[in-house]
Amino acid sequence: MALWKSAPEPDPLFLDPTEYGWVRDEATKTLTPRTLPLDVALAPPEVLELLRCGCSTDEPCHSQECGCNSGQVPCTFFCACRGGPNCRNPYKIDKERASEDDSDDCAEADCDIDLMME
Repeated sequence: MALWKSAPEPDPLFLDPTEYGWVRDEATKTLTPRTLPLDVALAPPEVLELLRCGCSTDEPCHSQECGCNSGQVPCTFFCACRGGPNCRNPYKIDKERASEDDSDDCAEADCDIDLMME
């Protein structure tokens, strides 16, 4: 991503992909992601518990037993509910509302007018 963002620059950033989790295959002239052995944890168990809940009922994340719900954070793809349409977490991020909020940005002049009218 950093390389793509710096591509239009006169002196684009150079990053060696082999320092960021990629393996260079000289025979095929390709890069492949470095994989971890199956017995290596991606993060300590405490961190993994912070990032996901294990709710798997008919109405997942409905009660305070849900770690995300009780922590007042939205569920994510990493949760058992996948943060999908069956998730009942009240802190769930509504994707449609979030995209509308992003598109509600106004030009500075318009915002100034709105502030003056209040």
